Amino acid sequence: MSASAENPRMCGLIAEAYPRDAAKFAARAAGVSHRTAEAWTTGRRSPAADVLLRMAARCDRMAAALQRNLDARTAAKAADPRLVEAVAGVGGGGDVANEKG
Repeated sequence: MSASAENPRMCGLIAEAYPRDAAKFAARAAGVSHRTAEAWTTGRRSPAADVLLRMAARCDRMAAALQRNLDARTAAKAADPRLVEAVAGVGGGGDVANEKG
């Protein structure tokens, strides 16, 4: 996933989980500084996968937001694998396990 395509996606995910005071609540859930969380909420940076999982473990709102995004991706892939790119907002669309070569 490219950084330019990934950051707006993560920004939206965090905003979905924390509609008010996103940086404040994201920082608490992730155990990072407010400044780091602000970089996520503005799209300058993205949290690592392990950080997202930590946030989901600590916060039901983040877990629900992640689950909704995964469900949307799964539904799009089931309907038409080419739509995964549009839902994910990035190119590539396929799973690493499904790639050949």
